[in-house]
Amino acid sequence: MTGDTGHRKRAALLLALAAFVIALALVAAACGTSAGDAGSERGQNGAEQGAHASEQPAEAVGFDEADPTEEEFEQSEEPAEAVGFDEADPTEEEFEQSEEPAEAVGFDEADPTEEEFEQSEEPAEAVGFDEADPTEEEFEQSADSEVAVLETELAAGETAVSEVRIAYLSCGVGDAYCDATQKGIEESAGNAANATVTVIDGMSDAGAQVARLRAAVDSGAFDALIVTPLDASAVVPAVEAAVAAGLPIACTFIPCGADLLALELQIAGQTLYVGSSPVVNGAALGGAALDACFDRSSCNVAFIGDGLDTPFEAVRLQGFEETTLDFREVTIVATEEGGGTSDGAFAAAAAILDANPELDIIVATSDEMALGAERAIEESGRAGDVLLVGNGASEIGYEAVAAGRWYASAVYLPFTEGSIAGDAVILAATGEDIGWPEYVESLDTSDVGEYLIAEFAEDFTPEWSGAVGGAGVSAGDGTAGADG
Repeated sequence: MTGDTGHRKRAALLLALAAFVIALALVAAACGTSAGDAGSERGQNGAEQGAHASEQPAEAVGFDEADPTEEEFEQSEEPAEAVGFDEADPTEEEFEQSEEPAEAVGFDEADPTEEEFEQSEEPAEAVGFDEADPTEEEFEQSADSEVAVLETELAAGETAVSEVRIAYLSCGVGDAYCDATQKGIEESAGNAANATVTVIDGMSDAGAQVARLRAAVDSGAFDALIVTPLDASAVVPAVEAAVAAGLPIACTFIPCGADLLALELQIAGQTLYVGSSPVVNGAALGGAALDACFDRSSCNVAFIGDGLDTPFEAVRLQGFEETTLDFREVTIVATEEGGGTSDGAFAAAAAILDANPELDIIVATSDEMALGAERAIEESGRAGDVLLVGNGASEIGYEAVAAGRWYASAVYLPFTEGSIAGDAVILAATGEDIGWPEYVESLDTSDVGEYLIAEFAEDFTPEWSGAVGGAGVSAGDGTAGADG
């Protein structure tokens, strides 16, 4: 009995415990359901009433408590969803950190911080640069570079002038060659519109020309100088004085300096040389003679110069010989002086023709002298058999070559020389680059090459008359030149 009673008591106790556990579970479930329903109802009420005006009770716009304070009310005048939020208005800190997509305010990402904005990699072209904004160091280096350029320009401006007063030291007013050079200088000055030209007569006297050049330098009345020297060596001190005075100076026709063979400037600081040096001109005469000899198995050539004992004419003859003597079929049978005149050349040519019955070509170192040689050939009855080469491609030579009376005439370009020299000294005086090399061989600008022949006459315009009184130029003693 006693055992059965103990069993019954334990069973009853277990049933009571089980019932208690079940009751607790039911109470917990009931409480959870009630809380969820209440939360859901509140969420629905908040969504439905969110669009109403801010005067509604606080619970109508998402508050769980009584009406907000005045400060809270001012901060909650619009429902959160009306400005794009799903919840109540954020605090100021939350608003600033809002993750609302940046595109709503013009960015592809969230609004950058001030530091991020300053470092933005927005393309530099948006603010006018080709690359990103320079660093402070790069900006300072750029500014330094601009200052250096400005200082250079200002330094150039200190020596530049607004009006360029050019003095042209002519070999002689009335000289055909130098008059053409003068016209080239005057055209250059006219084109520049800020230059004037004063012509100073060299009077065909080397000593007078040097003295007048030095006086022009010392006068302070000129900003630039051009000289066609009568004596290439004698003008050197005056040219050096011009350089020392800071005056641009150019030499035309022959180089200024003692060495007539030099193909570069001989005076430091000289602005420009433009012309055809005697050795180059002699080579051009030699080239024309070789061309004339082309169809002949042998070729006998005579050379008539001005003053063969002068350095100028000696160098020209040297250039001629160096060009022709390398060809075995060419023989120089005579060299005579024609004195720079038609009559002088006539006498020289007549003597040469008498002494050389097999003569093929006569070369004269000016078109003026070639006229005298032509007359001698005609009077000897050998026109057509003896060919003629003149020098200068002047109006005289052009007419004779174009008509077929002469085979050729070596080219001189005095107007071009004056124009180039004028341009150079005007630019130099105004602080600009002269636009040319310091040493200009004028034949390099020729449209027909070193000498004119009939085939190319229509492509050429002579630049000077070639009349008696051409450039009487020397290199120390005696006179010689483009036209004797």
